Amino acid sequence: MHEIAEFFGGIGPIKKSKKSHNQGEPTIHLYKDKRTGQPKGDGTISYEEPSTARAAIDWFSGKPFGPPGAYPTSSLTVTIATRPDRHT
Repeated sequence: MHEIAEFFGGIGPIKKSKKSHNQGEPTIHLYKDKRTGQPKGDGTISYEEPSTARAAIDWFSGKPFGPPGAYPTSSLTVTIATRPDRHT
């Protein structure tokens, strides 16, 4: 998680969690397959400022994750997360 916070925090501050079990930690959620428990390869990062979240789309989309050469086959897709409409 530290590597993810360091990488995505390079563009601006990541919001800190207020939950008691991880208070003060960066607000990063990585999704796992419910059946296997393995990472699905996606997640959410909450930035302190909405403008930073919007800038992250241009800054990170299409780029590899991590330092050059660390994950040569990865290419990031970055979007603004939306909550599903529960009334449909």
